[in-house]
Amino acid sequence: MKNEIILLILMIFIISCSGNDESYERDINILNFNRNAKFNDYVKESVNYPFKDLKHLKILEHKFDAKSLITFNDGDYINPRFSPDSRYLAYSKVLVENKMENTEIIVYDFEKNKSKILLDSKSAKTYAIYKTFIYSIKWLDNKLLHVKIGDGDVNSTEITFDIDTGKQIEEKRVTLDEVDKRYKLKIQKTHNKTIEIFPDIDAQVLDSALNDRHLYVPEKGLLIQKRMAGTDSHVWYFDFESKKTEIIVKLPDIRPAYRYRFGGGIIFDSSIICTVSDKPKGFLILHSKGKVRGISELPVNINFTNLMIKYQSKNIVAFMIKTSESDENSSNLFYLFNNKQIIRVFTLINLYDVDINSKGNRIAISYWNNGKRHILVQNIDFNNFNVNRIIQ
Repeated sequence: MKNEIILLILMIFIISCSGNDESYERDINILNFNRNAKFNDYVKESVNYPFKDLKHLKILEHKFDAKSLITFNDGDYINPRFSPDSRYLAYSKVLVENKMENTEIIVYDFEKNKSKILLDSKSAKTYAIYKTFIYSIKWLDNKLLHVKIGDGDVNSTEITFDIDTGKQIEEKRVTLDEVDKRYKLKIQKTHNKTIEIFPDIDAQVLDSALNDRHLYVPEKGLLIQKRMAGTDSHVWYFDFESKKTEIIVKLPDIRPAYRYRFGGGIIFDSSIICTVSDKPKGFLILHSKGKVRGISELPVNINFTNLMIKYQSKNIVAFMIKTSESDENSSNLFYLFNNKQIIRVFTLINLYDVDINSKGNRIAISYWNNGKRHILVQNIDFNNFNVNRIIQ
């Protein structure tokens, strides 16, 4: 009888130690702020609590009931960007000419209800090696527009347009080495500021993390994920005000290394929102006032999510999460957060991109429709909105 009991205990031990597919889905543990954590330490703990056991925040649904100003639907339009004074909307048009991708850059004047082509397809083609596409569109002020154009290889061209004249006032060819130099300079500034406040942290581990996705808010803090071999892979927060380091998301120490990847975040008032993902799943997580809540499990069809702030005021932040490749069978996610409620905005399916003006009362939505992306512009006050219903 004694031998049988020993055998039974041994069998239970073997079964409990054996791996299975379910354990692979239960290896994320989201903890409350660990205010005593030291960044230099290798924080290794058993992580075996399922995300579904985390207390979830209720998600509220909102559908825009707004006046539509204009729709651009006679082509494939992307990159909508409002000017600081909201008078203009710049955007680009994707073209395919003889199997080669090309582009045009257009600006719409809301006062005159008129569009102006700043860069036509013929001129844009001169910047191509294999194709021409827009990296980014950014307003320098109310009248100057800065555009980065890719050549389909490794280099790009940066052009500044004067909106009044429609002319180029500056053009610069930028090599990959120059882009790398700019990035390293930006990282070095973040490194120096962090080391200034936290002089005892491991600089090598910090630099490894800074060379991957991170969020730096000057005078506020730094949100990063450790990515160096021999360390944990948790998401950490450097609070520049309290001068403390905290573990925000505790992730499993497993191989292949670093399955879950930090996909960006928001530092808003007393709250932190961030995403981590491991294709085909991602998680949107909220930390507020020392407590943690799961916001949502996200379907992910890319290697890692990308959280982008689209509008932020004293009262609210609007953000989009890129979760899939650029095709009409996918839809990115759009949320509002006012430090009390998280609201998922269901305006259009197949969302590609959005932009919100500086006043927070106008939105431009780029969405897929029949194989092309259209742009819809609406008036809506993001500082005053109504919740339609609870969806989770």
